[in-house]
Amino acid sequence: MSSTLSTDPSLGLLRSLTENALDPDYELHAHSQRTRDQVAKENSPRGRLLAGAVLVVAAALVVGGAMGLERANSGVRSQAEQLRTKAQLGLVATDDKSAQVQELRSSIQSLSRTKSLAAPQSASVASAVGVAPLEGAGLAVTLSDATPTSGRSAADTQLGQVLDADVQGVVNALWAAGAQGIAVNGQRITSLSAIRSAGDAILVNYRPLNPPYVVEAVGNSRQMLPRFDDSAAVQDLRTAAQNYGLGLTTSTIDSLRLAPANAVLRYATPVPGSETNS
Repeated sequence: MSSTLSTDPSLGLLRSLTENALDPDYELHAHSQRTRDQVAKENSPRGRLLAGAVLVVAAALVVGGAMGLERANSGVRSQAEQLRTKAQLGLVATDDKSAQVQELRSSIQSLSRTKSLAAPQSASVASAVGVAPLEGAGLAVTLSDATPTSGRSAADTQLGQVLDADVQGVVNALWAAGAQGIAVNGQRITSLSAIRSAGDAILVNYRPLNPPYVVEAVGNSRQMLPRFDDSAAVQDLRTAAQNYGLGLTTSTIDSLRLAPANAVLRYATPVPGSETNS
């Protein structure tokens, strides 16, 4: 016994009415009407006003942000310029004071030579501590930054830059080798000297120096040279020169003259009324 599916046309009509409740033409007309209403609303005076207001607010925010950033940058530039001016004025004032100190020292030395039997010893001490000129044979050590080459990477070139610690190592090695006096790019080294860095600059006696850095030492060059070459600091610098391109040269000089330091010495004085009766 077999069964057959119903093929009643009325069932197909009912299914079509259920799935498509709206006539296709009517639905297309309704969609077109909504689109026209939306366009009309956007093109209406109120819609254009709202869009214009949004654009004005956005432009105001952008302009305000740009002006605020410009004011901030202007303030930073102004502060940097003020600090630069103060630093320059400070250097000028320091130079003036140093010139006065040197004049007073020259006067003292002249008086010592004419009125004191201990003048030779006094001059020797002044030269040793760096407040008087020092002349003689010695060594000159030159340190220079590595230069970029085709066979060296940027990282290696950066490792070949001269640091304040490198200058300190050379100065200490020269003292240990028997130097009587040392100067770095003309800046005399004393017990009050400081060799340090500020950013990328190396400062000696708080004065920024430009590379190459020439360290001059007065002393017996025949004795100093082998001792200096055998020092650990020089061995490290030679390794940096070989691996990273740091510049290191040493030469003997028959005649060197080291200028006196611009150091201002301070002396302790008793406070008035501090003495106690025993």
